[in-house]
Amino acid sequence: MHLQPNTTLDGWQNGGTDRSSWNILWSCLATIISCTWTVLHLNVPRRGSTENENILRKLRWLVLTALAPELITSYAFGEYLQARRLLSELKEVGVAEQEWNLSHAFYLSMGSLNLRTADGYEFPLCKREKTEGGWEVPSCNSDIVVLRASKVLPTSYPIITKEEIQDRSKADPFTKAFTLIQSTWFVVNAVARSITGLPICPLEISCIAYVFCTCVTYGFWWKKPKDILTTLVVPCHFNITGLPTDIQQSIRSFDPVNRVQCHQAWSRLDLPDTEKDVINVIRGRMPALMGLIIGVTFCSIHIAAWNFEFPSRAEAILWRLSSVGAAGIPILSLSIVFIRGLSPATFDSLWAYVLTLYCMFIILYASARLAVIALLFSTLRNLPVGSFVTINWARQVPHM
Repeated sequence: MHLQPNTTLDGWQNGGTDRSSWNILWSCLATIISCTWTVLHLNVPRRGSTENENILRKLRWLVLTALAPELITSYAFGEYLQARRLLSELKEVGVAEQEWNLSHAFYLSMGSLNLRTADGYEFPLCKREKTEGGWEVPSCNSDIVVLRASKVLPTSYPIITKEEIQDRSKADPFTKAFTLIQSTWFVVNAVARSITGLPICPLEISCIAYVFCTCVTYGFWWKKPKDILTTLVVPCHFNITGLPTDIQQSIRSFDPVNRVQCHQAWSRLDLPDTEKDVINVIRGRMPALMGLIIGVTFCSIHIAAWNFEFPSRAEAILWRLSSVGAAGIPILSLSIVFIRGLSPATFDSLWAYVLTLYCMFIILYASARLAVIALLFSTLRNLPVGSFVTINWARQVPHM
């Protein structure tokens, strides 16, 4: 990046022949909103949720993505690993059809399809299975395997086609590709400004970081359906009467409301479903490592503005402290996941102290990120004069 821009600062520019302060602000906001809103591929919301509750739910995810995009990338990577494992399991037990792929695994793991017996009992093809300590992972419902083996449930039932999944999804590859192309164009324009000696502002640097996270997150969620708001219930032509007792109990005990559970230690905090879901997925070593890599990279891109000219010395110092702190805290917090592997029993016995440490990290990280966000907009009041100069692409791009 061009680290030493023109030191002559100019105030807010409302218009002119070149780009104005408004042009910079709106192009950056459009890019960030595109990266944080369109990238979200959420699971089916809890049954009975109202339209307003669904909107608020997505807004909460939006705020989480804006504050910690690396967390969403880690979450997407964790879901990608779960979908791969689920697809392999479904094929191993003979539930998956030959043409099923990751889209089918994502579709089932996000709570998009249940079966209903003739006497009104609902049960899933795939459900969340509890692991040691209370964590949950999507897994093939073992009842389905038994029902198919006993011919109670037809072997190829229910039929789940790729076209059906695409029809229920609110996004397609073209929409995702268009968002990525639009975001990539912003990065190309910023890099071109740097190459030609024109300064870029901290807000544009931040946009580049968001585009980076968005591209990686899209890669992991490329096959996942988007914005499916209801569970499709497929009828079956049998009653549970006459089935083995354990299967009857299993079907009767299933709760279709999709309440998210998490580790027994975290459950004491009575977290909302959003936070429970995130913790359930990113708790693993590989998602934690991915979050660490993406988090450090995201914050390091902000550090590239270290020598930028800020409106005041205090803002320059605050930017440096906040960007370095935001890059370092993920290393400390996510390393705890790996430390636990050395001695799980000792680690869990000290959980009260670990939880306190986690809360401190969250507060410090949120403070650093909020400080950076505040500086992104406060610095717009005085930018280097060259920030308002538009690139003359006709001169920069070779042509005949």
